[in-house]
Amino acid sequence: MALQLKFIRLVCILLVLLLVISAIEGRSRYHRRRSSTRHHKSYKKAIDQNRRITNLPKRGSTGLYAIKYRGKVIYGGQSKGHLRRRLQKHLSGRDGQHIGQFIKGLSKSQKKHLSIDWTQVKNPDKKERGYLKYISRKQRKWPKYNRKQGDHV
Repeated sequence: MALQLKFIRLVCILLVLLLVISAIEGRSRYHRRRSSTRHHKSYKKAIDQNRRITNLPKRGSTGLYAIKYRGKVIYGGQSKGHLRRRLQKHLSGRDGQHIGQFIKGLSKSQKKHLSIDWTQVKNPDKKERGYLKYISRKQRKWPKYNRKQGDHV
């Protein structure tokens, strides 16, 4: 009889623990969903600006950026602390990436179709993936020169 009571208590404790764990997981999933949609305003702001490539952000700023060619985002990225320098490397072709090679190969008349957009955010490395997903959903295509193929939707 005492053994049966101990067993029943143990089963009850396990059930309570399972309920608590499932409640915590459900809440964290909800918060993750909300946080990814919460940034859409800043993502939209970053994509819809169409700044000229000579209009770069202030020195020392952090954030997310998009490089556009003929109105379509062809590359999106982030920079922690040196957004201006990062964009300058891309635009000069000294970044060692496909986007830099593409821009370096453009003629002066073709470079007129380039524009950049950015938004200053804290912890841009944690928001880059959501930003790229937002871009790909908006233009229904993954940015051509982003090579993170495993991350796209």
